[in-house]
Amino acid sequence: MKEWIIIKELELKQFLKLFWDRKVLIIVIMVLFGVLGGVKIKYFTTPVYQASGKLICAKSEEDEKMVTSTELSMPSSLAETYANLIKSDLIVNQVIQNLGLNMSTAQLRNAIELTPVTKVYYQVSARSTDRVKAAEIANEFIKVFSEEVQKFYAIDSIHTVDQAQIPEGAINMDMTKNIKIFAGIGFVVAAGIVIIMFIFNNTVTNSEQIKRYTKLTTLASIPRYSGSGDLITLKDSKSPYAESIKILRTNLQYMYDKGTLQTVAITSSLPGEGKSWLSANLAIAFANSGKKTLIIDADMRRGRQHKLFKVRKMPGLSEFLRSTTGITDLVVTKKGRKGKVKTQALKMETESEELEVEVEPKKKTRRKSTQKEDVIEETKKTSTRKTTKKAEEKAVEPVSRKKGVAKKSEEEEPSIFEFINETSVENLYVISSGSERMESSELLSTTKLEDALEELKEEYDMIIIDTPPVSVVADGFIISRMVDTNMIVLKHGNTEISELNKIKNNIQEIGGEVIGTVINKIPDANKKYYNTYYNKRVK
Repeated sequence: MKEWIIIKELELKQFLKLFWDRKVLIIVIMVLFGVLGGVKIKYFTTPVYQASGKLICAKSEEDEKMVTSTELSMPSSLAETYANLIKSDLIVNQVIQNLGLNMSTAQLRNAIELTPVTKVYYQVSARSTDRVKAAEIANEFIKVFSEEVQKFYAIDSIHTVDQAQIPEGAINMDMTKNIKIFAGIGFVVAAGIVIIMFIFNNTVTNSEQIKRYTKLTTLASIPRYSGSGDLITLKDSKSPYAESIKILRTNLQYMYDKGTLQTVAITSSLPGEGKSWLSANLAIAFANSGKKTLIIDADMRRGRQHKLFKVRKMPGLSEFLRSTTGITDLVVTKKGRKGKVKTQALKMETESEELEVEVEPKKKTRRKSTQKEDVIEETKKTSTRKTTKKAEEKAVEPVSRKKGVAKKSEEEEPSIFEFINETSVENLYVISSGSERMESSELLSTTKLEDALEELKEEYDMIIIDTPPVSVVADGFIISRMVDTNMIVLKHGNTEISELNKIKNNIQEIGGEVIGTVINKIPDANKKYYNTYYNKRVK
């Protein structure tokens, strides 16, 4: 909860960048509201017309001539009295009666207004959906008002300065003005949406966030790759993507302060964050620098390194780890008709190990068995049964039999080097994931992989392990304690800060180390910088 509150702090730089990044959304919403404003005015608004007339109220001609500048510029309480008088039931009902209006007293009262310009100069305005009627109502109010004022205040002279004229246009049908007003409303709404998105967004967007709230270093920021082919470091070594991978390679080597870095595990929070893509390209970068590099695909459920490097999938890591367990799938070969070689998968459940065997199918012949051959065959069967029984009595360990699958002793346990595939990239080798295994966590829980890594470190300069997303399975956490350090791949705007903290803490709690993070798939808006910087010509 504390992290969730801290990440919501607004800084001026981030606030402005937030609006700049969402400028398209803001513009779209403003245009949409502007269009709605125009549609409302044109199709859903009833035109209202306003007609205005002006008059002067004075006690006498002499007094009128002697009106001071202060009186002309400052309305008094008398003006307020006039404003209330013109809306009185006496005058309003008189106007309704004189014009025969089909309106209530309240409706007409709301449609009339007296505005003092100076102490003696007034404007009378009337509104109506009929422009002719608006002028008639304004003039009739001036007439009735003048008559009533003369009765109440004994004013000698009230002059009508301007008669109300029939208005040409409606006061509420200014299309341009309304579009601007609605566009302004759209901007406010869009700004509110963007701010709400920021408040409720807890995802990683920049290295400053990661440093501030997780204390982890961002090793590299990689723009989103949308081209063809995944091995971009091999395909185009001068592209901004390849340059980002090279920066990552350099930072990994120089930021590891516990000796020589040989093994690094790469993981992520969720699928689709570019972990396998990054692992493959980083391995190529190390291989191109002259280091003998091995990449191990430890994602035994959805491994894809064999597809990226076009090597065999089986046998792979899962077969190696299962070679000392009681459940192993073997791929055996047998010769079919016309000398063709076929493969056949055999499954066996025992307490010891299994051996790859070559099955030679029996040749089919057409002949009649003789009595002599039958006797020989029966003798062979009897001899076999006796030999088997004698062997079982002398055996120290129990042996289980099953259709053509032989046993293997611990001394003949397969080496990890038997599962390594050579790639088309110089200095780069791959151990594929092998067959899909749902019990991958159980396989990794043994010391077999950890022991194998110690052997591999004597042969290879750099070993990169592509692990499954840790929010899906626990495999990545298990492997994290076997390697020198771990690296977490984040997808820009997708991985949450809280989830990143959780991954880091879990790895550290079980004895692993996290060297830093990589922000992957940065949007095109930020990618423009890379293209400008790396692809400019040197003069």
